[in-house]
Amino acid sequence: TDDAFIQGVYYLNSIELTAKAAKALDEKADAEKYRALAKSIRAALLDEYVSPNGNLTIDTQTGYVLALYYGIHRNKEKLLRGFRRRIERDFYRITCGFTGAPLMLPVLLDNGMTDIAYRMLLTEEFPGWLYAVNLGATTIWERWNSLEADGTISGTGMNSLNHYAYGSIVEWIYRDVAGLAPASPGFKTARLCPHVRYELGKCEATYSSAYGTWKSGWEILPGNRIRFRAFVPFGCSAEVCLPYGGGEYRLEAGDFETEWTANRPL
Repeated sequence: TDDAFIQGVYYLNSIELTAKAAKALDEKADAEKYRALAKSIRAALLDEYVSPNGNLTIDTQTGYVLALYYGIHRNKEKLLRGFRRRIERDFYRITCGFTGAPLMLPVLLDNGMTDIAYRMLLTEEFPGWLYAVNLGATTIWERWNSLEADGTISGTGMNSLNHYAYGSIVEWIYRDVAGLAPASPGFKTARLCPHVRYELGKCEATYSSAYGTWKSGWEILPGNRIRFRAFVPFGCSAEVCLPYGGGEYRLEAGDFETEWTANRPL
């Protein structure tokens, strides 16, 4: 993926954050200055990397992921069609590096491609996270193929076997698969909105926040039923939204459990 595109996107993001910070601090002149600068950066990115009829000129997974995540597009539907075609041509294998990998599954989920997100998550062949798991990895590697299929170290130069970047997938598992996400700083409040999928069967997550330990988990039961369990720390609260007709709840501190029959086949 073109370095200048990646640099431009993160320059835009940095300036937009600076504008928001200036607004929060009531620094009106700085807020306006950085909003104007962000607008000009976005226009330059569109002029350079998005064709007049809306096609992204960088045909890589990372290019599409960044464009979708940061809103660099003229025609979002056309961008999504290009993204789907790119993934199909890559045989539904992730080809991102450190920039695109952390955002790949969130972008897929946020744009209605949950099936593809889970297909990538659960891929057992190289390149994919479970390729490493099946070779005994207990930490995330620097490269998708840090070990060869026979367990030997690959012949690359830099090759750490404990390297966080690809491991950022775990944030998505906590937040979107288990459904454990903060709704306010420090996890004083949370939104528990899991994405239940038959491919996993069950998922449980625990998070030790400054306010105490949160838990969120689900399990698919016989008869197309789903069980959801959660724990909310003392003094905290949570909004719960459960899929497939599971309903919505507001929880205070303590244990919570519910079961329901899904309103569609799982």
